[in-house]
Amino acid sequence: MPRSIEDDGETVVLKRLLWSKRYSRTAYDISEVSGINLMNGLRVFGSGAYFGYSGYFYKTKIGLFKLLATEDTGHYLRIQRKGSKRPLYIAYRPTQS
Repeated sequence: MPRSIEDDGETVVLKRLLWSKRYSRTAYDISEVSGINLMNGLRVFGSGAYFGYSGYFYKTKIGLFKLLATEDTGHYLRIQRKGSKRPLYIAYRPTQS
């Protein structure tokens, strides 16, 4: 889970404990998603519920997706490279962004 999220309109910066990751809006489709429960998806490859959820998961309405979450916040940042099939969902707390 990112410690903070910065959005300047062109790039989104996810600041984590030891590093930061930048996503350019020209290369990625980035949106906020809430109100869905991704934690009960079928785990295809990855870890689930021990120190968080990470890996590939499957839900019938979404399909195959990557998930990074340390807790179920109900709010996710959906990041998908333009032209790619599989989105990345990162859980975050809206009060920290």
